[in-house]
Amino acid sequence: QSPETSHHPPLAAGGQGIGDGGENPRGPRLLCAGGRLRRVGCEGPIQKIDAGVRALTMDTHPLLTIILPTFNAAAVLPGCLESLVAKDERWLEILLMDGGSKDDTLAIASSFADRLPRLRVVSEPDEGIYDAMNKGMDLATGDWLYFIGADDRWVDAGRILELLRKTPTSVNILQINARKGENETYTRSMSRGRMLAGEEFNHQTIFYRRTFVGSLRFSRDYPLAADQLFNMELVVNQGARVAHAPEILIHYANTGLSAQQKDMRWIADKDSWIAKMFPPDEVARRKKWRPRERWVKRIVRILAGGKTSRIAVHWLQDQLYRRAKGSGTRQQPVI
Repeated sequence: QSPETSHHPPLAAGGQGIGDGGENPRGPRLLCAGGRLRRVGCEGPIQKIDAGVRALTMDTHPLLTIILPTFNAAAVLPGCLESLVAKDERWLEILLMDGGSKDDTLAIASSFADRLPRLRVVSEPDEGIYDAMNKGMDLATGDWLYFIGADDRWVDAGRILELLRKTPTSVNILQINARKGENETYTRSMSRGRMLAGEEFNHQTIFYRRTFVGSLRFSRDYPLAADQLFNMELVVNQGARVAHAPEILIHYANTGLSAQQKDMRWIADKDSWIAKMFPPDEVARRKKWRPRERWVKRIVRILAGGKTSRIAVHWLQDQLYRRAKGSGTRQQPVI
Protein backbone atom coordinates (compact mmCIF):
# COMPACT_ATOMS: atom_id res chain seq x y z
CA GLN A 1 0.00 0.00 0.00
CA SER A 2 1.01 3.58 -0.51
CA PRO A 3 0.97 6.28 2.16
CA GLU A 4 -2.07 6.18 4.44
CA THR A 5 -2.25 9.90 5.05
CA SER A 6 -4.57 12.79 4.35
CA HIS A 7 -4.65 14.83 1.13
CA HIS A 8 -1.96 17.46 0.75
CA PRO A 9 -2.84 20.69 -1.07
CA PRO A 10 -1.04 21.71 -4.27
CA LEU A 11 2.17 23.69 -4.07
CA ALA A 12 1.88 27.45 -4.22
CA ALA A 13 3.79 29.17 -7.00
CA GLY A 14 7.34 30.28 -6.33
CA GLY A 15 9.55 29.69 -3.34
CA GLN A 16 12.61 27.65 -2.50
CA GLY A 17 12.94 24.22 -1.02
CA ILE A 18 13.43 23.25 2.58
CA GLY A 19 16.93 23.80 3.90
CA ASP A 20 18.09 25.95 0.98
CA GLY A 21 19.06 28.77 3.32
CA GLY A 22 17.08 31.42 1.45
CA GLU A 23 14.04 33.48 2.22
CA ASN A 24 10.70 31.73 1.90
CA PRO A 25 8.29 33.63 -0.34
CA ARG A 26 5.72 30.82 -0.01
CA GLY A 27 4.80 32.04 3.44
CA PRO A 28 5.55 30.97 7.01
CA ARG A 29 6.71 27.56 8.06
CA LEU A 30 6.66 26.11 11.54
CA LEU A 31 9.32 24.14 13.34
CA CYS A 32 8.84 22.47 16.70
CA ALA A 33 11.83 22.02 18.98
CA GLY A 34 12.15 21.71 22.71
CA GLY A 35 8.45 22.24 23.36
CA ARG A 36 8.12 25.48 21.41
CA LEU A 37 6.33 25.97 18.12
CA ARG A 38 8.11 28.72 16.22
CA ARG A 39 7.00 30.57 13.10
CA VAL A 40 9.75 31.10 10.56
CA GLY A 41 10.03 31.85 6.87
CA CYS A 42 9.64 35.62 7.06
CA GLU A 43 12.54 36.04 9.47
CA GLY A 44 15.62 34.76 7.63
CA PRO A 45 17.47 31.57 6.75
CA ILE A 46 16.14 28.25 7.99
CA GLN A 47 19.60 27.29 9.26
CA LYS A 48 19.09 29.53 12.30
CA ILE A 49 16.26 27.31 13.47
CA ASP A 50 17.99 24.06 12.49
CA ALA A 51 21.03 25.02 14.56
CA GLY A 52 18.86 25.24 17.65
CA VAL A 53 17.37 21.84 16.98
CA ARG A 54 20.79 20.26 16.54
CA ALA A 55 22.06 21.83 19.75
CA LEU A 56 19.09 20.36 21.59
CA THR A 57 19.96 16.76 20.74
CA MET A 58 23.60 16.69 19.63
CA ASP A 59 24.52 14.30 22.48
CA THR A 60 22.92 11.29 20.71
CA HIS A 61 22.92 10.50 17.03
CA PRO A 62 19.42 9.32 16.02
CA LEU A 63 19.10 5.65 15.15
CA LEU A 64 15.86 6.21 13.21
CA THR A 65 14.18 9.07 11.39
CA ILE A 66 10.40 8.77 11.06
CA ILE A 67 8.87 10.89 8.31
CA LEU A 68 5.21 11.67 8.95
CA PRO A 69 3.28 13.60 6.25
CA THR A 70 0.14 15.34 7.53
CA PHE A 71 -2.63 17.64 6.36
CA ASN A 72 -5.56 18.42 8.66
CA ALA A 73 -4.86 15.23 10.63
CA ALA A 74 -5.90 16.43 14.10
CA ALA A 75 -8.48 13.65 14.50
CA VAL A 76 -5.94 10.83 14.21
CA LEU A 77 -2.53 12.36 14.94
CA PRO A 78 -2.59 12.01 18.78
CA GLY A 79 -2.83 8.22 18.58
CA CYS A 80 0.02 8.03 16.10
CA LEU A 81 2.39 10.25 18.12
CA GLU A 82 1.46 8.47 21.34
CA SER A 83 2.49 5.15 19.82
CA LEU A 84 5.91 6.54 18.90
CA VAL A 85 6.88 7.40 22.48
CA ALA A 86 9.73 5.11 23.58
CA LYS A 87 11.73 4.75 26.78
CA ASP A 88 14.72 6.49 25.20
CA GLU A 89 13.32 8.98 22.70
CA ARG A 90 16.77 10.44 22.02
CA TRP A 91 17.33 7.67 19.45
CA LEU A 92 14.19 8.64 17.55
CA GLU A 93 13.99 11.63 15.19
CA ILE A 94 10.48 12.48 13.98
CA LEU A 95 9.96 14.84 11.05
CA LEU A 96 6.33 15.88 10.77
CA MET A 97 5.99 17.26 7.25
CA ASP A 98 2.74 19.21 7.26
CA GLY A 99 1.07 20.50 4.11
CA GLY A 100 -0.30 23.66 5.72
CA SER A 101 -3.01 22.29 8.00
CA LYS A 102 -5.90 24.54 9.02
CA ASP A 103 -7.04 22.44 11.98
CA ASP A 104 -5.24 21.65 15.27
CA THR A 105 -2.55 19.41 13.74
CA LEU A 106 0.31 21.75 14.60
CA ALA A 107 -0.92 22.43 18.13
CA ILE A 108 -1.17 18.69 18.77
CA ALA A 109 2.37 18.19 17.49
CA SER A 110 3.62 20.94 19.78
CA SER A 111 1.96 19.28 22.77
CA PHE A 112 4.14 16.18 22.25
CA ALA A 113 7.45 18.05 22.12
CA ASP A 114 8.40 17.24 25.74
CA ARG A 115 7.75 13.51 25.28
CA LEU A 116 9.30 13.40 21.80
CA PRO A 117 12.27 15.79 22.16
CA ARG A 118 13.49 15.17 18.60
CA LEU A 119 10.14 15.98 17.05
CA ARG A 120 10.48 18.62 14.34
CA VAL A 121 7.59 20.11 12.40
CA VAL A 122 7.82 21.73 8.99
CA SER A 123 4.58 23.26 7.71
CA GLU A 124 4.30 24.64 4.19
CA PRO A 125 2.39 23.86 0.97
CA ASP A 126 3.65 20.87 -0.98
CA GLU A 127 2.89 18.91 -4.13
CA GLY A 128 1.49 15.86 -2.38
CA ILE A 129 2.48 13.07 -0.04
CA TYR A 130 5.62 12.01 -1.86
CA ASP A 131 6.86 15.58 -2.16
CA ALA A 132 6.50 15.85 1.63
CA MET A 133 8.35 12.55 2.09
CA ASN A 134 11.17 13.67 -0.21
CA LYS A 135 11.58 16.89 1.78
CA GLY A 136 11.70 14.81 4.94
CA MET A 137 14.48 12.65 3.52
CA ASP A 138 16.47 15.78 2.72
CA LEU A 139 16.30 16.75 6.42
CA ALA A 140 16.75 13.29 7.94
CA THR A 141 19.83 12.50 10.04
CA GLY A 142 18.98 9.03 11.41
CA ASP A 143 20.71 5.80 10.37
CA TRP A 144 17.35 4.40 9.24
CA LEU A 145 14.34 5.92 7.44
CA TYR A 146 10.69 5.05 8.02
CA PHE A 147 7.45 6.51 6.62
CA ILE A 148 4.25 6.46 8.65
CA GLY A 149 0.74 7.82 8.15
CA ALA A 150 -1.07 9.91 10.75
CA ASP A 151 -3.67 7.14 11.14
CA ASP A 152 -1.06 4.38 11.71
CA ARG A 153 0.03 3.08 15.12
CA TRP A 154 3.21 1.39 16.31
CA VAL A 155 2.64 -1.53 18.67
CA ASP A 156 5.94 -1.33 20.59
CA ALA A 157 8.37 1.51 19.87
CA GLY A 158 11.01 0.07 22.18
CA ARG A 159 10.97 -3.28 20.40
CA ILE A 160 11.32 -1.63 16.99
CA LEU A 161 14.37 0.34 18.13
CA GLU A 162 15.83 -2.87 19.60
CA LEU A 163 15.42 -4.68 16.27
CA LEU A 164 17.10 -1.84 14.38
CA ARG A 165 20.04 -1.88 16.77
CA LYS A 166 20.62 -5.61 16.28
CA THR A 167 20.16 -5.63 12.49
CA PRO A 168 23.49 -6.57 10.83
CA THR A 169 25.24 -3.80 8.94
CA SER A 170 25.05 -5.94 5.79
CA VAL A 171 21.24 -5.56 5.79
CA ASN A 172 19.87 -2.60 3.83
CA ILE A 173 16.13 -3.02 4.47
CA LEU A 174 14.31 -4.38 7.52
CA GLN A 175 10.69 -5.46 7.35
CA ILE A 176 8.20 -6.18 10.13
CA ASN A 177 4.72 -7.70 10.12
CA ALA A 178 1.61 -5.55 10.27
CA ARG A 179 -2.05 -5.71 11.13
CA LYS A 180 -4.27 -4.03 8.57
CA GLY A 181 -7.66 -2.82 9.73
CA GLU A 182 -9.38 -5.02 12.29
CA ASN A 183 -8.25 -8.54 11.49
CA GLU A 184 -6.03 -8.79 8.40
CA THR A 185 -2.38 -9.68 9.03
CA TYR A 186 0.36 -8.68 6.58
CA THR A 187 3.46 -10.89 6.69
CA ARG A 188 5.00 -10.61 3.22
CA SER A 189 8.65 -9.64 2.87
CA MET A 190 10.11 -7.96 -0.18
CA SER A 191 12.16 -9.94 -2.66
CA ARG A 192 13.35 -9.60 -6.20
CA GLY A 193 11.28 -12.55 -7.32
CA ARG A 194 8.07 -11.32 -5.77
CA MET A 195 8.53 -7.98 -7.51
CA LEU A 196 8.98 -9.84 -10.79
CA ALA A 197 5.69 -11.59 -10.04
CA GLY A 198 4.05 -8.17 -9.68
CA GLU A 199 3.55 -8.18 -5.92
CA GLU A 200 3.47 -4.86 -4.02
CA PHE A 201 4.48 -4.08 -0.45
CA ASN A 202 3.18 -1.93 2.39
CA HIS A 203 5.44 0.97 3.27
CA GLN A 204 4.37 0.76 6.93
CA THR A 205 6.34 -2.49 7.25
CA ILE A 206 9.61 -1.21 5.77
CA PHE A 207 12.70 0.42 7.33
CA TYR A 208 15.40 1.67 4.96
CA ARG A 209 19.06 2.19 5.81
CA ARG A 210 19.58 5.85 4.92
CA THR A 211 23.09 5.49 3.52
CA PHE A 212 21.83 2.79 1.14
CA VAL A 213 18.96 4.97 -0.09
CA GLY A 214 21.42 7.79 -0.75
CA SER A 215 20.02 10.41 -3.12
CA LEU A 216 17.15 8.25 -4.39
CA ARG A 217 13.78 9.95 -3.97
CA PHE A 218 10.12 9.13 -4.67
CA SER A 219 8.87 9.86 -8.17
CA ARG A 220 6.02 12.37 -8.26
CA ASP A 221 4.66 10.75 -11.42
CA TYR A 222 2.70 8.28 -9.29
CA PRO A 223 0.66 10.11 -6.63
CA LEU A 224 -0.44 6.98 -4.73
CA ALA A 225 2.10 4.27 -5.60
CA ALA A 226 5.52 5.91 -5.96
CA ASP A 227 6.83 3.80 -3.06
CA GLN A 228 6.41 0.68 -5.23
CA LEU A 229 8.81 2.04 -7.86
CA PHE A 230 11.12 3.25 -5.07
CA ASN A 231 11.24 -0.27 -3.59
CA MET A 232 11.80 -1.84 -6.99
CA GLU A 233 14.75 0.45 -7.64
CA LEU A 234 16.35 -0.48 -4.31
CA VAL A 235 15.75 -4.22 -4.48
CA VAL A 236 16.14 -4.94 -8.20
CA ASN A 237 18.58 -2.32 -9.46
CA GLN A 238 20.61 -1.76 -6.31
CA GLY A 239 20.46 -5.31 -4.94
CA ALA A 240 19.22 -4.44 -1.44
CA ARG A 241 19.63 -7.14 1.16
CA VAL A 242 16.30 -7.51 2.99
CA ALA A 243 15.81 -8.95 6.49
CA HIS A 244 12.47 -9.85 8.02
CA ALA A 245 11.42 -9.67 11.67
CA PRO A 246 8.21 -11.77 11.89
CA GLU A 247 6.52 -9.70 14.58
CA ILE A 248 3.36 -7.59 14.30
CA LEU A 249 4.68 -4.17 15.30
CA ILE A 250 2.48 -1.79 13.31
CA HIS A 251 -1.28 -1.39 13.00
CA TYR A 252 -2.30 0.57 9.96
CA ALA A 253 -5.71 1.82 9.02
CA ASN A 254 -7.70 1.02 5.92
CA THR A 255 -8.85 4.61 5.55
CA GLY A 256 -5.96 6.26 3.71
CA LEU A 257 -5.85 7.49 0.14
CA SER A 258 -4.46 4.29 -1.35
CA ALA A 259 -7.19 2.24 0.32
CA GLN A 260 -9.85 4.42 -1.28
CA GLN A 261 -8.31 5.05 -4.70
CA LYS A 262 -6.04 3.32 -7.20
CA ASP A 263 -3.05 4.88 -8.89
CA MET A 264 -4.16 4.27 -12.47
CA ARG A 265 -0.96 5.62 -13.98
CA TRP A 266 1.12 3.16 -11.95
CA ILE A 267 -1.19 0.31 -12.93
CA ALA A 268 -0.69 1.25 -16.58
CA ASP A 269 3.11 1.61 -16.28
CA LYS A 270 3.96 -1.20 -13.87
CA ASP A 271 4.64 -3.93 -16.45
CA SER A 272 6.87 -1.61 -18.47
CA TRP A 273 8.95 -0.84 -15.36
CA ILE A 274 9.33 -4.56 -14.67
CA ALA A 275 10.45 -5.08 -18.26
CA LYS A 276 13.04 -2.28 -17.91
CA MET A 277 14.50 -3.48 -14.61
CA PHE A 278 14.65 -7.25 -15.05
CA PRO A 279 16.76 -9.23 -17.57
CA PRO A 280 14.90 -10.29 -20.73
CA ASP A 281 14.98 -14.01 -19.87
CA GLU A 282 13.28 -13.40 -16.53
CA VAL A 283 10.65 -11.16 -18.13
CA ALA A 284 10.00 -13.88 -20.73
CA ARG A 285 9.42 -16.49 -18.02
CA ARG A 286 7.09 -14.05 -16.27
CA LYS A 287 5.05 -13.60 -19.45
CA LYS A 288 4.78 -17.36 -19.76
CA TRP A 289 3.32 -17.78 -16.27
CA ARG A 290 1.18 -14.66 -15.99
CA PRO A 291 -1.82 -15.91 -18.02
CA ARG A 292 -1.98 -19.11 -15.95
CA GLU A 293 -1.79 -17.10 -12.73
CA ARG A 294 -4.65 -14.81 -13.82
CA TRP A 295 -6.96 -17.72 -14.61
CA VAL A 296 -6.22 -19.52 -11.35
CA LYS A 297 -6.76 -16.28 -9.43
CA ARG A 298 -10.20 -15.90 -10.96
CA ILE A 299 -11.13 -19.45 -10.03
CA VAL A 300 -9.84 -19.00 -6.48
CA ARG A 301 -11.81 -15.79 -6.01
CA ILE A 302 -14.98 -17.48 -7.20
CA LEU A 303 -14.58 -20.53 -4.98
CA ALA A 304 -13.14 -18.83 -1.90
CA GLY A 305 -13.23 -15.43 -0.28
CA GLY A 306 -11.51 -13.23 2.24
CA LYS A 307 -8.44 -14.65 3.92
CA THR A 308 -8.59 -17.99 2.09
CA SER A 309 -8.46 -16.19 -1.26
CA ARG A 310 -5.51 -14.02 -0.19
CA ILE A 311 -3.52 -17.04 1.01
CA ALA A 312 -4.16 -18.84 -2.28
CA VAL A 313 -3.12 -15.81 -4.33
CA HIS A 314 0.08 -15.42 -2.31
CA TRP A 315 0.84 -19.11 -2.87
CA LEU A 316 0.40 -18.57 -6.61
CA GLN A 317 2.74 -15.59 -6.57
CA ASP A 318 5.35 -17.66 -4.76
CA GLN A 319 5.07 -20.38 -7.40
CA LEU A 320 5.47 -17.77 -10.11
CA TYR A 321 8.59 -16.19 -8.71
CA ARG A 322 10.20 -19.55 -7.99
CA ARG A 323 9.81 -20.40 -11.65
CA ALA A 324 10.85 -16.97 -12.89
CA LYS A 325 13.57 -16.04 -10.41
CA GLY A 326 16.43 -16.49 -12.89
CA SER A 327 19.44 -14.76 -11.31
CA GLY A 328 17.54 -15.16 -8.16
CA THR A 329 15.94 -14.07 -4.98
CA ARG A 330 18.34 -14.37 -2.09
CA GLN A 331 17.03 -15.86 1.12
CA GLN A 332 16.05 -13.17 3.60
CA PRO A 333 17.66 -13.51 7.02
CA VAL A 334 15.28 -13.44 9.97
CA ILE A 335 16.11 -10.94 12.69
